[in-house]
Amino acid sequence: MSLRCLVIPFVVILVVVVPIAILALLFWWLSGKEEPETVISTSTDAAPVVEPPAVAEAPPEPEPAPVLDEVEAPALREVEAPVVTEAEVSFAAPAPDNLKRIEGIGPKVANLLGEAGILTFKQLAAADLGALQAILDEAGLQFMNPTSWPQQAGLAAKGDWEALEKLQDELKGGRQS
Repeated sequence: MSLRCLVIPFVVILVVVVPIAILALLFWWLSGKEEPETVISTSTDAAPVVEPPAVAEAPPEPEPAPVLDEVEAPALREVEAPVVTEAEVSFAAPAPDNLKRIEGIGPKVANLLGEAGILTFKQLAAADLGALQAILDEAGLQFMNPTSWPQQAGLAAKGDWEALEKLQDELKGGRQS
């Protein structure tokens, strides 16, 4: 026998039979392994009872994680707004006015007055001349004269800007000329 006679059947087996067997196994594996039906018989006269194959229950799906955008807002409740009396309003710090609009007051004096608690035209109009001079003296500004400041501040507090401008035209450095 020649070697050719032995090789040809071997090659045919490798080329044809093995791939067919592999494809058959692959098809069986991909289609799923089905369990055979179980036949239970209690007697020889009774018809066979066919029990369906046991089906494994799928595990329950896990609950999805909460999404941050879907967090429940706390329940809102109605709250009455507090009633503010006029006496309580007076304790609130007033919005400061620009005291530099007063003739004779510059940035340095405005800061000194603010540190002393005089922030508004109304407060400056009500200030005692002696207290104002004491503030200036402590800062080494004893040469300044605050005599007209309360009068100017009173006009500014009323919003009478024309009268304030007329008074300031008569003053020189915050002093009566």
